[in-house]
Amino acid sequence: MKLKLTAILLAVVLLLILLFPVKFQYRDGGTVEYKAILYSVTKKHSAADENGIPGFQIGTIVELLGIELYNQVQFVPLDEVNRIKSEKEQKQ
Repeated sequence: MKLKLTAILLAVVLLLILLFPVKFQYRDGGTVEYKAILYSVTKKHSAADENGIPGFQIGTIVELLGIELYNQVQFVPLDEVNRIKSEKEQKQ
């Protein structure tokens, strides 16, 4: 009985270590990464330059065991960001 309880307790502690994320904030415009041993989730928002056009890379990346499962990062030109910002200000 004691061995069974020890095994369950060890399994719970191991799962907590493997699944508990650590938050990293990057100073690149707002990218936040939640990283655990088994997985990582990145909310990307960083300044970028594509073909000489300034803008931002915005989206989400999900990895499990180092394998990228989801990548919805896209380039948004600065002109479009400013347009969206001005529309929000006009609504208020």
